Amino acid sequence: MAKEKACEIYIPVLSKAEVASLPPQSIPGLTGKKIKIDISNFARGKLGELTCVVKEVKDNKASAEPVKMSLFPSYIKRFVRRGISKMDESFSAESSDKIKLRIKPVFITRKKVKRSVETSLRKEAKAFITKLFSEMPANEIFSETIKGEIQKKLSKKLKKVYPLSFCEIRELAIEKKK
Repeated sequence: MAKEKACEIYIPVLSKAEVASLPPQSIPGLTGKKIKIDISNFARGKLGELTCVVKEVKDNKASAEPVKMSLFPSYIKRFVRRGISKMDESFSAESSDKIKLRIKPVFITRKKVKRSVETSLRKEAKAFITKLFSEMPANEIFSETIKGEIQKKLSKKLKKVYPLSFCEIRELAIEKKK
């Protein structure tokens, strides 16, 4: 049986290296492979995963770039109760480095709301996120979304329309590069 070598995969968004034990013959073929990483340690207990693609491999050290960040549906279901409103939205936005991103935020209000309030929450969120993302590069967007910084800013902005009990970006994915 061949002895397995450890390959270190560095992900700049998490500023951490994952160590994976792989057979030596599979290390050169690692370029272009997708890796899924649990982000609950980085995202203050949020249950989700980050999908990355390995860009290059040098001396058993690989670097990976994020492609998609998503929260598990079971994590979001914990916050849904009777007598409240849950809203989902899906739209595209472009980062400052011309990468097109698909954003899927989810909002949960404290009480049941009218459709007009739901619509104004969605419009306000879309305008705010589109403007914010146009000023940031994609790697920074992924990093701040995992840490929850963007969600805090969004929640503060939407609180003026209607108080929310839950405001998260449930999915963030790269649609197209330049």
